[in-house]
Amino acid sequence: KKILEKVQLKEQEHAAAAAASNGLRGSAGSDSVPQGDKLEQSLINASPAGNNINNDDPNRKSPSLPTEVNPAKGPSSPPPKAKVAYVLPVYFCYSQITQSFNRDAPHNDATFHDAALLLKRSIFSQSYSYPKSDSLYDYQMVAIIERTVVRCKNENGEDGVDRAKLLRSLGYEVYIKDEPILASKIENEFLKLSVPKAGCCGAKELIKLHTYELVDYPIAVMVDFSTMVLKKLDDVFNLIIDGGSDGIVPTHMKEKDNWVRDTLFRGEELVTIDKMPNRVDAVFTRDFTTVLKDRWNTGVNLGFFVLRPSKEVFYELLTLYKTSNYSPIHGWDDKGYGPFDGSMLTKGLLTYYYHEIRPNIAVELNRCKYQNMAERPMIRINKNNVQCRDAKESKEECTDCRQTAFNDIVVANSKACRSPWNCEYHDSHADSRVCKGMHQSWFQMRKDLENNSDSKYSPSHQEEGSYYPEHQGYCHGGKKGTYIPMKLAEEAG
Repeated sequence: KKILEKVQLKEQEHAAAAAASNGLRGSAGSDSVPQGDKLEQSLINASPAGNNINNDDPNRKSPSLPTEVNPAKGPSSPPPKAKVAYVLPVYFCYSQITQSFNRDAPHNDATFHDAALLLKRSIFSQSYSYPKSDSLYDYQMVAIIERTVVRCKNENGEDGVDRAKLLRSLGYEVYIKDEPILASKIENEFLKLSVPKAGCCGAKELIKLHTYELVDYPIAVMVDFSTMVLKKLDDVFNLIIDGGSDGIVPTHMKEKDNWVRDTLFRGEELVTIDKMPNRVDAVFTRDFTTVLKDRWNTGVNLGFFVLRPSKEVFYELLTLYKTSNYSPIHGWDDKGYGPFDGSMLTKGLLTYYYHEIRPNIAVELNRCKYQNMAERPMIRINKNNVQCRDAKESKEECTDCRQTAFNDIVVANSKACRSPWNCEYHDSHADSRVCKGMHQSWFQMRKDLENNSDSKYSPSHQEEGSYYPEHQGYCHGGKKGTYIPMKLAEEAG
């Protein structure tokens, strides 16, 4: 109650300040960044103009409105139900990739390009825009880039391309933003001192919160470079557009294969959610990869986090972050929302928000189906004992997402498997089949794109690599595979 009172008292202050500064600080116009090198020049030609999240372009049409019927689907096809923003946050440079942080992120400009392009391709193939898809939801790729990481040095120390322009050339809307919260404005002393050292990049990671400001879209989805969309997401999006009440939600979405009922482990308490809320503002899965043997609490997974954009929620989250108590032992508000990896950043804040501040407006989905990471289900307690990462499950009942049939997975995330451009080898053991499936699907997407008659990318170097079959010729062999980047046809020629 005290926190909510603080929120209500300060929301007007935030709104006034935001209005005075025209909302978000700094957006990316098409002329805001200088020209780059050869790779960049070859990509810029098809670059669409940047848009301002504040929607200050009077000629811009709201993308949330149904667009024209896709002619490839035929004249009898209905228009799309809505357009969804898929949001890729970019807040660190290649030099900040370590074994502890971001080890599966793109590690140079070439892999950054390929990962961004194939992320878009996986989403496009399950959207209304793709002629072979029966989805009723169209898509728009959006990138939110922290201002100081627009350009990054590559592994050889040379200056990299302008990543904002590169992403625009691939069809992304791009916004260059500052971190939304200054550490000096945080009231909790522990959080104020700890946030600059949290994760790889401190408060820069909080640019993910700007996703809530994309109010031109009825739905926004946070994703990362490791996300793969394998099937249409209409059932998920319908929860936000149509609501979660009985009579609207199809029966299959209420079954345990899709919907998780008893999930929240807070301290020593299990919180049971036994029915869907009438209004759904967020849909997510839980990330059990952060569980440690002495810390059983965990947070939401931001590799696939579906939300209803709202300026009011954005300002509310900023206020909560600046005014809430954070304990080094029990996390947010001393209630068990931390500590875990990411608990002091967006992941922890949203876990706290949707379970404590605004409960009963979110739905948790089965992680094996809606964001399968193929993580190990058990954690070793001591030499002789193991325990299921999900504290409410016994060893005998422990959910093992590695055993999920690949054809049943709607969204996959390759972090636990290592990202495809790392050319990781996965053996023939049954526990590796989901990882092999992810890599094979990603490389097949690349091959299909390059072999398309309209593609500007060259297939001429396919099958150069001699690494394992699931890499389909795109990795050289050796002790560890080496990725072969995509090439434009004019470069290959």
